[in-house]
This record gives sequence, structure tokens and C-alpha cells, in this order.
Amino acid sequence: QRNVPGETARSQAHREARLTAQAMEDIAEQFSLPLSEVQKVLQVHIHLLDQGARIKQYVSLLAIKQVKESLRTDQR
Repeated sequence: QRNVPGETARSQAHREARLTAQAMEDIAEQFSLPLSEVQKVLQVHIHLLDQGARIKQYVSLLAIKQVKESLRTDQR
């Protein structure tokens, strides 16, 4: 999720949304979960991280990482 020179905030947000959607699909497939469940869990993580974040750029990336770690732990 790096900034691309000349990229507008709108196109950056669009790109981030596509990456997040792809990550949700990957997580759902990896853990054999419904996409809607992954989306709900990710939204909770994003909300919690966003509340305390001073730099918002990496919130979704960190939330995706937390969701994967949480699901891995639940599988054990």
C-alpha cells in the first residue's frame, strides 16, 4: 500500500478498497469462511484500530494482519 507518485487521494482510496476486498476473499478461502463473516470481523478490527490511529494510511493493512493471526489462533 505505497503511495504512487501523482496518485490522487480518491484513486488511492479506490486502490486500497480493491486490495482490502481481495484480502477478504483470500482470507475467506484460506480459512473456509463465508465472505460476510470475514467482512464483519475485519470491520471490527478496522474500527478499533482507526479509533487510536494517528496515521490512518495503514489501518486496513494492520487489521487484515490481525484478522489472519486471530483466525490462525482459533484454528489451533
